[in-house]
Amino acid sequence: MTGRATGAAGVGRPPGAAWWRVARAAEPRHAPRRGTPTTRGQTTRGQTTRGQTTRGQITRGQTPSGAAGPRQRGRTLRRWRPLATLLLALALWLPAAAPAPAQAIPAGFQYSHTLTYRIYRGDDPIGQTAFEVHTRGRDRTVVTRTTIDVQVLLYSYASQHVATETWENGLLTALETRTNDDGEPYRVTGRRESDGFRVSGAAGEHVVPPDTPPKSFWNPGILTAPRVITTKRGALEAVRVQTLGRERVAYRGGSADATRYRFETDDVIDLWYTDDGLLVKALRDSFGGDILYLLDTTG
Repeated sequence: MTGRATGAAGVGRPPGAAWWRVARAAEPRHAPRRGTPTTRGQTTRGQTTRGQTTRGQITRGQTPSGAAGPRQRGRTLRRWRPLATLLLALALWLPAAAPAPAQAIPAGFQYSHTLTYRIYRGDDPIGQTAFEVHTRGRDRTVVTRTTIDVQVLLYSYASQHVATETWENGLLTALETRTNDDGEPYRVTGRRESDGFRVSGAAGEHVVPPDTPPKSFWNPGILTAPRVITTKRGALEAVRVQTLGRERVAYRGGSADATRYRFETDDVIDLWYTDDGLLVKALRDSFGGDILYLLDTTG
């Protein structure tokens, strides 16, 4: 994806990961026994016959029925153990697959641009967020894709999130999101109806005013909205905003003057917007440290 420093203003009044779960590699329950249930040492004129019993001859490591005995099973498990170890290592290190797109782009909308943000924990990159903007006149459909993968010593966390929201004539007309939160799936759906905008998700089903924005940071309209729709659970959260001042923000590919806001809902995040409504930076406390989202226009 490529990012262009283009704001998302003009959307009405709101303008506004699965971890592989790998079972522990199977270990043999019993070590192979020494010897077999055979009679050893039977001789005929000085010749020794090994493995002969009154029920017939039994080869070492094999039962009378012909099935694999304990020793043969042990050899088989030892043969497959390196492959199981390799598969386990690959499962732990391969990135989790992202969820499918939340919904199709409505007819008549044309791709416009993508805003890309790199995500860091301290100096370590841990993911990416991209806002893919499609336009039809002044209407907007924005697809948000976020992937986070954190590994700190014995702690690991991964999530993937995709959301599609459509704004027409300044009102929210459709919303669909899918989230894989470290293996826990969530989905939110919303549609414009005659009595408002109906939202359904893990937080329940409710009807909100059609100008209520999702909690999507591409949209500076969330700063003036009294409430927002959370995109993971579909909850309706009250908004508190503090203006913290002006700053010069350096991002990957440039710099810009921006206003810093503290945005509080079900969590707290600081957001930096330029005068034309472009998000250039975000900062939140999570995973035991600061998580930084920084605009990247370098492609």
